[in-house]
Amino acid sequence: MSLGIGIGVSVVLQSAQSSTAAWAAEYAATGLAPGMSFQRASTASYTTSTRQRATAANNTPRFDYNPYTGQARGLLLEKAGTNYLRNSTMVGAVSGSPGTFPTNWGNNSSGSYTRTQTVGAIGEMKTHTVRWVKAAGTQAGFGFYLDTNTGIPAVAGDVVEFTFPARLTGGSLDNIASIQVILAIRDAAGNSSGNALQGPAYLSEVINDDFVMLTTGPITVVDGTGTTAFVRPLFQALDTTGAVDITLTFAEPMVERNEVSTRTSFIPTSGTTATRATDVVRYNNLSNLNYEAGQGYLLVEFEPLARPTVARVAKFDDGTSANTIGVGFRPDGTSSGYVTNGGTFTAALTSGEVTMGTTNRAVIAWDANGLIRMCCNGATVAKATGVTVPNFSGMRIGEDFYGTISRVEYGKVNLTDNQMREKTRAGSVVDVLIIAGQSNADGFPLKTTFPAAAFPLWQRMQTAIYMYNKPTKYAAGGAFNFDAASYVDDGAWWKMGTLYNPATMISSMTIGNTPGQGQEVESVRRLGMEAYLGQLYAAANPGKELRIIKIACHSSSLANDWRPQTQAAGYLWNYFKDYVYGPAIADIVAQGRVPNVIGMVWAQGEGDATGAYSAAYQTNLQSLIDRINALPYTPRRIVIGRIAAYYATISSGQTVRAAQQTVSTANSPQTVMVDTDAFEVSPGTGGVNIHYTGLGLQSYANAAWSIINS
Repeated sequence: MSLGIGIGVSVVLQSAQSSTAAWAAEYAATGLAPGMSFQRASTASYTTSTRQRATAANNTPRFDYNPYTGQARGLLLEKAGTNYLRNSTMVGAVSGSPGTFPTNWGNNSSGSYTRTQTVGAIGEMKTHTVRWVKAAGTQAGFGFYLDTNTGIPAVAGDVVEFTFPARLTGGSLDNIASIQVILAIRDAAGNSSGNALQGPAYLSEVINDDFVMLTTGPITVVDGTGTTAFVRPLFQALDTTGAVDITLTFAEPMVERNEVSTRTSFIPTSGTTATRATDVVRYNNLSNLNYEAGQGYLLVEFEPLARPTVARVAKFDDGTSANTIGVGFRPDGTSSGYVTNGGTFTAALTSGEVTMGTTNRAVIAWDANGLIRMCCNGATVAKATGVTVPNFSGMRIGEDFYGTISRVEYGKVNLTDNQMREKTRAGSVVDVLIIAGQSNADGFPLKTTFPAAAFPLWQRMQTAIYMYNKPTKYAAGGAFNFDAASYVDDGAWWKMGTLYNPATMISSMTIGNTPGQGQEVESVRRLGMEAYLGQLYAAANPGKELRIIKIACHSSSLANDWRPQTQAAGYLWNYFKDYVYGPAIADIVAQGRVPNVIGMVWAQGEGDATGAYSAAYQTNLQSLIDRINALPYTPRRIVIGRIAAYYATISSGQTVRAAQQTVSTANSPQTVMVDTDAFEVSPGTGGVNIHYTGLGLQSYANAAWSIINS
């Protein structure tokens, strides 16, 4: 057993940081709170501050860091887990052409391909790099198995997940149709027993500086033509008839069964399955917490990394599960506050949802009159009455839980509902970013040609990035206005990372582009600079939530469609204010949170730069900024993107460009103009090169972010 020695952990009594707390512990670095015991009857892996994998010895706690940013997450706790893939450390691999796959692995590529393999490592993490080359003329596919036909037992009804980190390290995705990980099902004799269990198809995700987790997702095993007895993991890529030259690097695969819905920490194997033991953290002397029976609260700040059947994040107990009070969450993400007395649940509450991969806060409170209250992430407080709170002898942290704990707090006071909401708000302030304008705000080139090399895996760390989706259609007849059905409050916040299809470039998350005959607005099929801005925000603020509000309409003008200079304003301004910005902000406020509009990107001017509208652009743009600053929550920074260099060649374009500079200067430091002349543009008809490519939008986003983040 290892006793925490209090190094790198803040432990406070009557904390100034939390005036209601009698005791609190913050796990930011390398130690447990004094008096806490820790057990784990095996080694276990974690990520260091240098973003590399390391191994903790038996009975040694793990303080985990974000693998993408290196930021401290807290105390890593997991229940027992098993890696059923027998050679995840790639023993037996030999570099060469074609080289030798690791023991139990095997080739599954067509003879049309030549193959070169390279064995490597990044710190403790073993890697296996494969280059596949094929001449044009055949359609074959390539890949490899990661175990034998009878290596991994599984029967119908088992839930199995295969995960395999990978990234592109050479060549290109040219003529690659998809990349996928699969679990082939086999009968007792090892023969194919029907269709494989397939996960989602990947492609551009592997173009990334960091490894991308290819996964089947949790899949229920079924019987095929025979009774399923085994599953066989397979990496597979599908091609076209064109030439292929691609190099992929792989690391640390796992096959987990009947455990969780997301991969846990890596469990190394080198010939047989291996099991990581459960982390057990307890505090057995409640007197050191200034604990008193009668009334109090227990709060925990945590980041769940997987969803077990039931997660108990923190609880008081008597050393058993019979008498407890605590907080946790269910597999569907709903929060859980509970009391058990004599082995029976006497209170079961839910208040708000728990989000995977980001910081959550939950609190449960009790009083001498039998009132139990629970709150998660600032949601409405749930209550139960007439509940007897049993006697306790200790505290358990992280039972049946996969994730990190960054703070635990106990207090003797009877919190009010408002105090509970305030304590658990996921950062009581939520950052908001606005993107508005016309086609370059929308992301004009991204629906068609978008170079894969320009598209990083933006959604990898965007678990907390949301966009406001407002269903919108244009009026029939091609008029620049929306049909009557659009003027309703039916928008909703959508999570970016889960609602984007990299194969089709469909995002279904924005409004406004290309008027047509009553058709849905085309920009629901497009994705613009929010992809890059979301990634930049996530990198600078790991685990923090961002809300993006976007409205962008092709060919719209400031003078006629937005009309900020008139008392009534134009249809676009009113639609933005009343049906996009207004409801989006109201939804945040309704959650008991405070919107913090960190910035607005205005990418517009082309619609005013080719005619009579240009002369009034300076006045109209100033009117727009005045209207923006009259909103309930105004942007800290407004970024105006100067229209493309093409417009410097025509008189009306010169007028608009000059107006953008003048207005930016007049409203400095809030408003800053970005010079976009060097950003890559798509070749247009007759040399009218005004729409930015994917690389151009990346440059645009980088420039805008440097201003917003300053």
